Amino acid sequence: MWVRDDTHWVKRWHPTELFSSPLANITVWSSVCGAEGGISDKTVIFGRKAAPAVLTLFTAYMIGSVRGRVGGNAEAFLRGAATKGGIKRQIKLGFGGLPVVPAMLIDLGTKNSSN
Repeated sequence: MWVRDDTHWVKRWHPTELFSSPLANITVWSSVCGAEGGISDKTVIFGRKAAPAVLTLFTAYMIGSVRGRVGGNAEAFLRGAATKGGIKRQIKLGFGGLPVVPAMLIDLGTKNSSN
């Protein structure tokens, strides 16, 4: 599993159903992504045989082995790397299947009342 540092889990999650599938080893699961056809780069769950394609993204990017196959965003790059790595099973999970949201710190401009 990889989880970006700005991900917030809103409830407990038990992946037992995901990993009980006979095809779990070759599957990549991610949260629903706004990029058409991409794999969300926020939270990615993957089986044992899918791991090498997902966990070598930095190297794939640096040596350019995936560049010609994708559009201009992280989600498309991840999809291209997964496809190049032989992963044919990519499943997008809705909020019920993967209870995460991206978190963001927003400065509301509050002032100290003593000033």
